[in-house]
Amino acid sequence: MYKFDRREEVHLITRGTSFNELGILAVASDAIKRIDPFLKVGATITYCLGARQDRVTHSGVPLTAKVVAEFINSMMLDFVNILHPHSDVFPSLLHDCNIMDHERYIYRAMEELKPDSIIIPDAGVSKSIHKFLDKHPGLESIQCLKRRNVNTGILRDIQILGDVVDKRCLIVDDICDGGKTFIELAKQLRLKGASAVGLYVTHGIFSKGFDDLKTDISKIYCTDSYSNHEDRDYDFVELFPLTF
Repeated sequence: MYKFDRREEVHLITRGTSFNELGILAVASDAIKRIDPFLKVGATITYCLGARQDRVTHSGVPLTAKVVAEFINSMMLDFVNILHPHSDVFPSLLHDCNIMDHERYIYRAMEELKPDSIIIPDAGVSKSIHKFLDKHPGLESIQCLKRRNVNTGILRDIQILGDVVDKRCLIVDDICDGGKTFIELAKQLRLKGASAVGLYVTHGIFSKGFDDLKTDISKIYCTDSYSNHEDRDYDFVELFPLTF
């Protein structure tokens, strides 16, 4: 049996994209602690499962962020690192939580696209993006507003609160799942005169594939926090490997 040096820090890394992956993390951390209960054991979880379900809009809706956070807390880890959470709610529910820097990956997308404007897709992401923009006072940002049906989740309309004529635009958000919001937003940006539209997301799920996203989006930039997306169009999707 391997014997750890008690001065060592055991650092487990998982994407955590499912309860199965989090279950493996729980079993692994428990096994290590049974080798030596005095070891410092922590984890980096690159994708925040359930973090988008951080509020209850009506009866019968689960507060999944809380369920997942309580499961992670039950592992009694000494530290938990997470990447670009959907809101402040999920990290506030975790014990000994550290939020890793994701801005370096936005910089890489900017270096390639060279945008004139950063597009903020909705009010929900506005707070986290403005933390980034505050470090770059000369960088133009344009706020967008979207309305959804709270019961069905269907997007009703998008407003772009700024001029994008002949501008290279980079939409920045934390996650892309099916991508309907970005498909419609890119369409509106193009109709309003944007010369190019890029999309940066830290967590790329792309559950509906890439075909519809290609219509009005020039290129997508994301990390491998959720998947390597080995079947992607390498000319359309630029994948940034995470570094720790």
